[in-house]
Parts: sequence; structure tokens; C-alpha cells
Amino acid sequence: MAKTDSPSRRNSDVRRSPIFEYGNYCITVADSSSLIEFQSEHLLSKWGFDDGDLLIPTLKNNGFPNIDTDNDFWIFFNRLVLCEVVERFVCTQIENQIKPYRCLSSHNPIRIYEIDGHHVSNLPINDLILRPWAIAVKKTQIIATAKQLYQERRQFKDSNGDWSYLISSEVAKITRVQQGWE
Repeated sequence: MAKTDSPSRRNSDVRRSPIFEYGNYCITVADSSSLIEFQSEHLLSKWGFDDGDLLIPTLKNNGFPNIDTDNDFWIFFNRLVLCEVVERFVCTQIENQIKPYRCLSSHNPIRIYEIDGHHVSNLPINDLILRPWAIAVKKTQIIATAKQLYQERRQFKDSNGDWSYLISSEVAKITRVQQGWE
């Protein structure tokens, strides 16, 4: 930022100045509230993505006010949206060759089991590095994904008739094939 004595000039420069770089684009102070940051290392953790609850505030404030962590359907729905968003918009931006999977868990439901052709359990801790470190996803993409999944919710029941976020949407299935994860 150029030096200036004018406070208004200084503030306008800050709003236009990039504060984070993600892949091919930057997030500025002015537009950072319209994005959610996903740290790629959370794919390696049982407690990642706020223990699987990262999207609950966004869903509650954008058309899904009844989301409740004590209700089986809403627990399923939150985890389904998280899995789909991470597969579609986060994992596809990771530079490493990875293989994500969904797991039945009361914690983070989406993780990776392979980095650059090596199983994560066979890699030294210093080699468990994913690039980029963080990926920003537009809230509008997250909400659009949630609305689409809510409309298609009946297809996410397992053979016992229970809700299951282990079942992928058609879009996620296509993404998995295109990325070579299947």
C-alpha cells in the first residue's frame, strides 16, 4: 500500500488490497465475508472442518433455520452438504494428488486416505502437506449446493431407509470419476 496522509485514501486501498491468495484468485477485505475458508489440512483430521459442523451457521442464516444438531435429519443434511461442498469445490483445487472418502463419524465426515500416491498412514508427519493451505468457497455456491441437495434429499436413504451422507449426489459422482478418485 502506498504511503499517504489521507485516511480515506488509506481505507480504500485496504479494501482493494488482496489479503489472501487462493489458487488463481485473491480475497480482498471487501469480499471476504462472502466466502468460507476451508483449510486443506482439515482433510487429515478427525476434528477437521470444525468437527464437521463448519457449515451450520451458514446454513442456518441462509434458508435452513431449522437445522438442529439434535435432529437426525439435520445432522445428516449438514454432513451431506459439507461432504459435497468439500468434494466439489475444495478437493478439486488441491494441487496434490489426493483420494478423499466419506466416513460414518460423529466428527469430520470427509477425509483423505492418499496423498500423491501414498497412503497417509505410511507418510511421515512432515510429508502430510497439502497445497494450497486454504481454499475459499463462495457462500452462494454452498447455499446453491444445499438447496439442490435438499430438493434431492429422498435419494440419500440407504437400504434400511435411513438418511446417509455416505451416498453421493450425481454431481459428486461425476466429480469423483473426473478427478480419478473412483
